[in-house]
Amino acid sequence: MVNFILKFVENKKNPSEAAIAFNNKKACLVHKQAGIKPMKGEYWECFLWADYDKFCLVKPFKKIEEKDVNA
Repeated sequence: MVNFILKFVENKKNPSEAAIAFNNKKACLVHKQAGIKPMKGEYWECFLWADYDKFCLVKPFKKIEEKDVNA
């Protein structure tokens, strides 16, 4: 299983949609079945659900405080 620590940001192309994150220049979108909607500015530990050419689907499972990421 591949885990990422991702910071979610506002989706500039569609601000009404859920926040997105980036990893290695790929957009990381939250899988619809995850049941969790990260807000912009939040850090989440996510596991990789599917990897496509231009984007990844991830499932967030643990919110991480910003102070813990920068430590």
